[in-house]
Amino acid sequence: LYAGPDDTIRLVFTVAEAHALADDWPQAFLDAPVPILFQTMTELSEEGAVKTYQANLLVDEATRQGTEGSWPVRIAARDQAGNEVNLPAVLGNRLVKLDYTAPTADCSLTPTQGEAGYRIGQTVMLQVSPLEALYPGVNPVLDGLIISGSGAPFFSLEEETAFRYTHTIAEGDQEGSFQVAIRLRDLVGNETPE
Repeated sequence: LYAGPDDTIRLVFTVAEAHALADDWPQAFLDAPVPILFQTMTELSEEGAVKTYQANLLVDEATRQGTEGSWPVRIAARDQAGNEVNLPAVLGNRLVKLDYTAPTADCSLTPTQGEAGYRIGQTVMLQVSPLEALYPGVNPVLDGLIISGSGAPFFSLEEETAFRYTHTIAEGDQEGSFQVAIRLRDLVGNETPE
């Protein structure tokens, strides 16, 4: 489970209350080094001693202070006598990953450019290796990777490849040195700056 800036994490869970709970209980939190408490708790239904709750955590500026990483969700409850229980939420052994950092990639250009540059007819390949999963779409490569540059040669995605772009130098291509800007978007929507 991934969450980024300004996402809301919603958790619905049930508690069987043998005894009435103390005020402000139960609580849900991400078990980070400094626990991150879900900000709102709403009782959705009650059937005998079993109550269903919804907890919401908005990943706002305050939540994002030093909390990036993967954390388990825990539920805590305390009855009016002060007895307390703190249990992991059952999420299929999955963690909630808080991610606020723009993705990066390793890039290589082959063949290596000599002092004279590339020649007409020579095919240049740009290999982009993202260091984390990118946002999926109809074509994950094109949704997750945009190559642009002022006057830069046009690279096209090779068939059946992941993040490998080629361009064959042709008569009429603009001469000179160019920078290729790469913009990536990760699973939670963080993007590299333009």
